[in-house]
Amino acid sequence: MLPRKISLLTYLVFAIVLCSFIVSGVLAVTNRTLISSMLFESQDKNFSALTNAAREAIELQFRNVEESINDNVRLFSDKDFRERGRAEKLIKDTLELHPTIFASEIIFTPDHNKDSAFKAIYGWRENDSLKIEDRPDLNVDFQSEWFLLPMKEKKSTWCEPYVDLQSKTLMITYSAPYFNSKGEIEAIITADISLEWIENMLNHLPLGKTGEAILFSQTQAFLFHAYNSGNSALSDAERNRINADKLLFDTLVPLFDMKSTGSVHFTRPDNDKDAWCYYQILPRHHLTIGCIIPEDQVFKQVHQLNRWTPGFALLAIVLLLVPSWWIARSVAAPLSRLGTAAGEVANGSFDVPLPQHQANWEINSLIESFDFMRKRLRHYIDEITESTRSNERLASEMNVAKQIQIGMLPKDFDSVRKLGIDLFTSMDTAHEVGGDLYDFAMIDEENFYFSIGDVSGKGIPASLFMAVGKTLFRTTILAIKNPAEALKKVNNELMDYNEASLFITVFCGILNIRTGQLTFSSAGHTPPIFIRTGEKPEFLKLVPDFPLGITRETDYKNSEIYLDPDTFCFLYTDGATDAANSSEELFGEERLINSLAECDCCKAVDYMEKVRADIKEFVGDAQQSDDITIVLFKYKPKCICD
Repeated sequence: MLPRKISLLTYLVFAIVLCSFIVSGVLAVTNRTLISSMLFESQDKNFSALTNAAREAIELQFRNVEESINDNVRLFSDKDFRERGRAEKLIKDTLELHPTIFASEIIFTPDHNKDSAFKAIYGWRENDSLKIEDRPDLNVDFQSEWFLLPMKEKKSTWCEPYVDLQSKTLMITYSAPYFNSKGEIEAIITADISLEWIENMLNHLPLGKTGEAILFSQTQAFLFHAYNSGNSALSDAERNRINADKLLFDTLVPLFDMKSTGSVHFTRPDNDKDAWCYYQILPRHHLTIGCIIPEDQVFKQVHQLNRWTPGFALLAIVLLLVPSWWIARSVAAPLSRLGTAAGEVANGSFDVPLPQHQANWEINSLIESFDFMRKRLRHYIDEITESTRSNERLASEMNVAKQIQIGMLPKDFDSVRKLGIDLFTSMDTAHEVGGDLYDFAMIDEENFYFSIGDVSGKGIPASLFMAVGKTLFRTTILAIKNPAEALKKVNNELMDYNEASLFITVFCGILNIRTGQLTFSSAGHTPPIFIRTGEKPEFLKLVPDFPLGITRETDYKNSEIYLDPDTFCFLYTDGATDAANSSEELFGEERLINSLAECDCCKAVDYMEKVRADIKEFVGDAQQSDDITIVLFKYKPKCICD
């Protein structure tokens, strides 16, 4: 039972649905890629600009502080400002003019505070008022980084952020040294800046619902929680937050290039989610600011689009199915009827009706083309049928011609062999009929006649010319018993009827089986090969002469030799030496001699089979291009016959 066939309509609908799914998938992937790229590019520009603006705002405030303190240093060079009252006023004016400054201090170095009106004056903000007092413990100040750093570097510096013990506020201090006329640092003037305003500014950046601002120094964790580091009364939530910040700090800092600004993509250690961090380095102030943007926030719209895409794709497929089914049905129905008609035509029913004209012009064109093909096919089949009949008649006639040609060849081998001639022949034609010929007969009880020939050309013309030449030559040689005279007479006869300009190469001889005398003559044929006992095979030397049918009144000459007992005579046509393999390499005379030399035989049939096998092996699968005829006999005089 044959499997059920799937209709074209089903294929078309399935193809449309499959293509819709593929297109939807490609569009979804493409949209996600493009939108993700656009969102990331927009995010990169936006948050890079935000952090850069925050950095510039912070640096502007810090520059104002630096300029104010540097001005105080220049004023301090006036001795009047070293008086306590003038110094206090200098500090108070600084705090009033710069709300960003939380506190300011003027402190003399240990080597220069003995003769001064004061050693260290400290002014700070407390609620809405300003307070000024002498520092109670100068040793604490002398050990502070904000004092030691300018003393060491001999220039104005910012120290690392720290927690002020008095105000419990996260601070950063700018320290400017005053150099006396001897180039010694005589005093340090400072400005303490609270970092709370930086935290407030960062917290008000538009970072989205889940974005976070960060601020940390180069040696501490997040500064937003630094002031809690010494508080033992923290809640569990606060401690967890501090630990999470420390992990985040340890994750981000190795990714930063602390000499520049930029962005990094990382996985948060607290929730294992991917995020981007955009950061700005303030190297002089030992600070890094930035923002952390979770990947989910950036691609929220993409995720929403991915959730909607399958629904849109399903709706598009449903909307496509109805018109697709109608179009496919309008195409498939006439094609199905046309397919049925094609099957009938294939079975030989050329009069089967075809589908009626359709509204679809492509289907009409197909029906018209099929109708034209059907008519042409009928015509071709009629022609092929007639051609087949003609070829069958020709093949039959060729077979008859082949049988006739074979029938013309001599078959009385036994009568010759009884007289001491071990004779074998073979003829392999390249076509149904060939142009090679051979003949033999006993002229009388002592004389054995044999011949071999090759007609120029192949096929029917060569076979007809061969039949004429063989008949003429057999009649003539038996009558006059002279090979050369027979060749001359047959040549003149052929010249009278050779309108096709064909010719025949012939070698013929008469062997006296009692004495071994061989009288022979050649009309341009290949020389025979003699194989004598104990000697190598060798070609018979012939006098070159014209083939039959070339020129009239050609005089051919007889030659005579004597054959020793057990001598083999090998005659052949040039089809043997001209046999070619697939590389167009010829078998040649040398291989023919070697083939005979390799056979240590005592019977003519063994030599023949050896040569034929070697030629066949050499040619291989290549097509035979010429007739191959072999005549081989062994001379055994009657007196020594078995």
